[in-house]
Amino acid sequence: MKPDIFYSKNKTFPIWYFPGNYCDVPGVIEPTGPCSPGWYCLEGSTVAESNICPAGHNCPEGTHTPARCPAGTFSNATSLAAATECTNCTAGWYCQQTGLTLPEAVCQQGYYCPEGWLKSAIT
Repeated sequence: MKPDIFYSKNKTFPIWYFPGNYCDVPGVIEPTGPCSPGWYCLEGSTVAESNICPAGHNCPEGTHTPARCPAGTFSNATSLAAATECTNCTAGWYCQQTGLTLPEAVCQQGYYCPEGWLKSAIT
């Protein structure tokens, strides 16, 4: 694992930063451990549960940038640990975009969109 380096506010000493990990002791050259599932760790995180994974995203263990729920799914819940925890789009609705917190829109009149559908109409 290769760390990024940033400097303290007064620029007197380097601080190691391991994306997706936390360091609970200043000045270490190895992280204490990965960020917990359902959480993500930014630069300088000192605990495994630093930032809760936002709605519409999922954060597996060791996440530094939350991943969007895939197209065809949504989630209004926080702290998802895997993409499989995102909810399939509701039947009669579609979810074309990624990272949705609610289904995108109702299917076009006269068409039916099954659960997990990506487009506004079956063509």
